[in-house]
Amino acid sequence: MAAHHDLIAQVADARLLERITAEWTKATRERKFGLARFAERHGGQFGRIQLIRKRRTAGGGAQIVRLEINRRDAWQQVLLVNTATQLDKLFHGDH
Repeated sequence: MAAHHDLIAQVADARLLERITAEWTKATRERKFGLARFAERHGGQFGRIQLIRKRRTAGGGAQIVRLEINRRDAWQQVLLVNTATQLDKLFHGDH
């Protein structure tokens, strides 16, 4: 688990925890959309634009996974994402 998740999990006040979690989710979503919008507008100027994540492997290790979003179909799919599960499916090629 990432350090920010550990810190958020330490918040004892349920209402504050809910607000912090909502803000973190919103910020994460806006970052993702920002990169997809950048690819939409300026993708032709770059050879590669990627969303990059770290995920846990079955053995408990970490693996870096990349999603190339410099193609029209890719950034369009990213802009349709509303949940972490949907984004996970894009990274796994389940779209």
